[in-house]
Amino acid sequence: MFAFPEIIFGWKPWSDKSTDARLPASVADIAGLTVRYQVDVEANGTHNLTLAAWLTTSGTPVTGGNPEAIAAEVVMWLDASPGFDPPGTRVEPLTTTTATFELWENPQHGDRGDGRGWDLYYLRAPKQGTPMSAGTVEMEPALFALTALGKLRPELWVASVEFGSELLVGSGTVWVREFDVTVKMR
Repeated sequence: MFAFPEIIFGWKPWSDKSTDARLPASVADIAGLTVRYQVDVEANGTHNLTLAAWLTTSGTPVTGGNPEAIAAEVVMWLDASPGFDPPGTRVEPLTTTTATFELWENPQHGDRGDGRGWDLYYLRAPKQGTPMSAGTVEMEPALFALTALGKLRPELWVASVEFGSELLVGSGTVWVREFDVTVKMR
């Protein structure tokens, strides 16, 4: 990946504090996690539009960050250039109460700073390559479906929700017209 300009809502594990008091939140305590967005994308080359959640073993941001708390990253591809596949292995369809996705898995991805990685899950929406410049995405059904499959543990914390465009090759501009996150607790 060449670049990932993003909007961060919550606590990115490498940072000192959360951008919003509603996150981190325990996966088990989240009753709803919805993102509404609208963008204008002008791009060439290989890129995607993503919504990601960092899941951690701790719900407390600390001075200097705490990347060693990262347990998993769940990335939803809302749009992608044709022929651009997520890293890892396509394992199975993931059906939630709201949609069916291709589930890609990349265990022990990256480096948390201690020589170990985290589990990375990509959920690719059907109809990739069809511009999805606006929409409402319910993330909590995907988190619960991954938990039911044993991929995520219910004691994990959703630390942040991030929205952006990964650029592999090429150039472009993403104008964010709307980005709204709703968090409902049990």
